[in-house]
Amino acid sequence: MRRTYGVSMKFKAGFTLPELIVVLVLLGILSAYVVMRFNGLDSGARAVAVKALAGRMRVAVDAVYNLSAAGGIENDSAGTVNLRGNTVRVAYGYPIAASEGVGAAMAGDLDGIGTDGIRLETVIGTSDTVLFVREDVREPEHCAVRYSYIIDRHPQPSIEVDVSNCQ
Repeated sequence: MRRTYGVSMKFKAGFTLPELIVVLVLLGILSAYVVMRFNGLDSGARAVAVKALAGRMRVAVDAVYNLSAAGGIENDSAGTVNLRGNTVRVAYGYPIAASEGVGAAMAGDLDGIGTDGIRLETVIGTSDTVLFVREDVREPEHCAVRYSYIIDRHPQPSIEVDVSNCQ
C-alpha cells in the first residue's frame, strides 16, 4: 500500500544563506591570521639573516687576525693581509672599521644566501664604527650588525647585533 502526503517533499541541494555567511566569515578570519603569521615570518627571516651575518663576521675577523699573526703583523699599528683575494687593512691584527678593512674581509660573505639588501654604512661622527644594515626595513639601524674597533682603547673589535626592528 502506498501512502501519499498532501505536501510534496523534494530533495534540495545546497546551503542556506546563513550557512554561507558563517563559512565566509570563518574563511576571512583564517586568511587574516595567515597573513599576520606570514608577515611575522618575513621579519623573522630578516633577523636570522642579520644574526648569521654577524656570525660570518666573527669568523672573518678571526681569520684576518690569524693571517696577521702568521705574518707577524699582529702588533703593528697598520698593515694589510690578503683574505680570499681581498686586501684587508688591519691595525694590531684586526680589520679596521672601514670598507677597506672589515668591508673587504666580508666581501665574499655579502654574496651569500639571505644577505641581499645588506650594505656597509659608516656611522656619522665616528671613524671607528661601521654598520652592516638591511636596506629593506623601515629602520635599517635597528636591523644591523655594528662593528666597532677603537684602536686606542680596545684590544679587539666588538661585534653587536641589533634586530629590534627588522620589519
